[in-house]
Parts: sequence; structure tokens; C-alpha cells
Amino acid sequence: MRSPVLAGKLSRLDVRTTTRILLWVLWLWVLLNFTRSAILSALTATELADFGSFVAAGRAASSGMNPYGVYPLVLHVSFPHLGIDVDQPNLNPPFSLPFFEFVAQFDPKAGFAVWFTISAVLYLVVLVMLARAYPAHTSVARIGWALSLAGLWSALGLGQIYMPLLLVSMGAWLLLRHGRSIPAGILIGVLVALKPNFVVWPILLLLAGHWLVALTAFGFTAVLSLVPLLRYGSGVYGAWLDATDRFTTLTMPGNSSFMGFAARAGVPWLGACVGGILLLVLAVWGWRYRPPALTVSRLALIGALLAAPLAWSGYTLILLPVLWERKWTIPLRAAALILIMPGGLATLLPSLDTVLNGVHMWALLLLLLGLRDDNHHAHAAPS
Repeated sequence: MRSPVLAGKLSRLDVRTTTRILLWVLWLWVLLNFTRSAILSALTATELADFGSFVAAGRAASSGMNPYGVYPLVLHVSFPHLGIDVDQPNLNPPFSLPFFEFVAQFDPKAGFAVWFTISAVLYLVVLVMLARAYPAHTSVARIGWALSLAGLWSALGLGQIYMPLLLVSMGAWLLLRHGRSIPAGILIGVLVALKPNFVVWPILLLLAGHWLVALTAFGFTAVLSLVPLLRYGSGVYGAWLDATDRFTTLTMPGNSSFMGFAARAGVPWLGACVGGILLLVLAVWGWRYRPPALTVSRLALIGALLAAPLAWSGYTLILLPVLWERKWTIPLRAAALILIMPGGLATLLPSLDTVLNGVHMWALLLLLLGLRDDNHHAHAAPS
């Protein structure tokens, strides 16, 4: 006859084992579905998605036309239940145009498949960098989680340029970790030149007293931003600003910023206010407490995403080192789980559009919550 104590232990073991099996099945289902969808889109490439907009921009730039105009290959998106029916031309800064010109020389479908492969390899390189930098926190489960991220499969399926950005930011992170301010600043400068919303990173580093890395970043961004002027003339920046001003559809599925959430709730101005307050709080915190560079970087990256007008799921990949470097608490586990959910989850549940269409915003907020007691990590990072 089994004792009550042994029966209790077996019962807990069964629950734990069953829960683990269910989580593994869920993870495999998510991973296989994302993988199948992304690989099929790369192989068939019947719709080039964002990659088509990049090719169109490259062709226009090489022909002396407006690289931010609407052309046949430009992505068109339609979400009737949200009242969205818009073209999505390239909105990347002029510094990206020489790359798009190069890509535009090749057959778009073949180029899409090649770029898919290159992006996948770059992502694996980043995972290797993380595993080498943080071996104590590297496991099969964590690697599996990284391969399940919605931002990964969104970036691959759309043909986006997020993987080079992730590699650059990862390099800057590791250089800051080892106190190498100038090379870290150069890489941050490249990131900001390609995605200006990440200017929050060097600004907060400067306010926190890390002036060498911040000034290097600002200087390198300025130099890189001058390059397009030599090739395309001063009008290219006017065309870019005009295109970004015309794109007002903050309610797009997958936009996980405060402004996206507030726009879906019908009060877009509130999102800008909340984002501004968050950045102001982070600025005062950095100025007052002068935390180490990596401590600043963690919150700067999260703040940059929350306060930006647009924060697509692919942008969340830049937070990989923030989650990888530490043991996961309950808020971080919850954030990690949300990050594997598709950014436009509300297409399955239209009634919850406001809450779910930018579901990764909740992950970003949970990350802020999980980092509130970050002081015990601060001393491990060089100033």
C-alpha cells in the first residue's frame, strides 16, 4: 500500500511532467508553424512583402527617382476590419539606399530567398555570440525559445533588414560589457543611422556620464548620414521625411508601441504623452544615478521601443541580450512567453484588437517590471 507522502510526491511529479510535456508540445507547434510559413514564403515568394518595397526603393534610387514613392513592387496591406488599406513604401533612412540599390540588381524572388538565408545565418551567429558570452544561462530550452520568437519569423517572412541591426546591436552590447567605449559607440552609430528611433540609447548613455561611447555614436551617425547627400543630393532627406509623415497608420497590427496602443484605443495623443513621460523618467534616472553602461542600455532599448511611433515585432529581437544575460524571474518568463506570440494576434480575436494587436507591448512592460531590482546586476558591468 502506497503511503500518503509517496502518493503526494508522485502526484506532484505527474503534474510537473505533464505540464512540461504540454509546454514542449506547444513550443514545437509554434516553432513548426512559424518555420513552415516563413520557409514557404521564401521559397515561393509570390508576395515579396517588405522586401519588395526595398527593391522598389533601390530601383528608384538608381534611376534618379524618389526612393520613397509608391511603385509596382511596393507592399500593399489591407485590414478591412481595422479600416486599413495602405501602401507601405520603404521608410528606412537614406543611409540604407545604397544597399537597396545593390539588391535591386537581382531577380526579386531569388533575392528574397537569398536574403532569407543570409538573415537566418546572421541570427544563428547572434545566438552563438550569446551562448559564448553567457554560457551559464544557455540551454536547449533557451535556444528553443529564441528560435520560436515571433519577431524572428516575422523578420524572415517579410524580408526585413532586422538581422544586420541585431548583429550590430549585439556587437555594441558585448563591447560595452568589456568597457570598449569607442568601438561600441561606432556600432551604436551604425544602428541609429539605420533606425533613428534608437537614438534614445546614446542619449541616455550621455546623460548617465558615458560620454565617450555616446559622442562616438553621435559622430558616427552624423558621418554615415552625410554619405547619402553625396550620392542622392539634399532632396533625399526631404523625400524621406515626407514619406514618414504620410505614414499615419499607427493602428497597424503588430505595432507594439505606446502610440500604437493608444491609437487603437482612439486616443493617439495619449500614447505620445506616456512615451514622452517614460523617456523623461529614464533621462532623470540616468542623470541622477549615473548607472553603468549596460544598466542604461537595458532600459534605453526598452524605452526606445515603447516610445517610438512604430515598434514592429522584429524590433523586439534587439532585446535578446537583455533576456539572455540573466536567470528568468516570473515577469521575465511571462515576457518571454508573450514574445513568441504573433504581433497581430488580434486577427484571430478581433474583439480584443486594442489589447492584442500590439501584444508585445505587454512583454516590454513586463521587462521593465522585471528589471526594477536591477542593482545587483549593475556592479557586474563596467562603467
